[in-house]
Amino acid sequence: MNGLLKDLQYAYRTLIKSPGFTLVCLLTLAVGIGANTAIFSFVDSVLLKPLPYADADRIVRVLEKPPLGARNGISTLNYLDWQRANTVFDHMAAQAGGPVTLTGFAEPVQLRGGRVSAHYFEIFGIQATLGRTFAAGEDEIGKEHVAVLSHVLWSTQFGGDPNGSAGPSAWTENPIP
Repeated sequence: MNGLLKDLQYAYRTLIKSPGFTLVCLLTLAVGIGANTAIFSFVDSVLLKPLPYADADRIVRVLEKPPLGARNGISTLNYLDWQRANTVFDHMAAQAGGPVTLTGFAEPVQLRGGRVSAHYFEIFGIQATLGRTFAAGEDEIGKEHVAVLSHVLWSTQFGGDPNGSAGPSAWTENPIP
């Protein structure tokens, strides 16, 4: 213990005598610890923690790779062909997203929306807190006038009253992944 105390005193005196070297050491340690923390946080959140879905190891995302090498989504016709010929997956769902405008109120409101097929909520294990999600067949052409609202949208734009005339047919607390 006595040797350790003498070593610490010597290190302190040496660092006090050369403040430039001390500053470089402290900055090197700070950058190293910060970078290590950032990398670990990323690895922990992306690779180590499981996704917040039931059977997350069984959920797959499929994309097409066109000849020029860029990655893109799947066309509607290809999705319908794949769904019809599917013998591997329990369910398949399509998703597209982007900005949408909600009108019919005092001022139009820009929202983040998504178009999903009927099995989407079932695949991710998302249950509607009030009402229901999509029924089978509601994703077919001509039957696409059904919406599932988030709790925030239901509360802010529709008054949050489950018995009100402006109330939604369903809402979920989970965002679209």
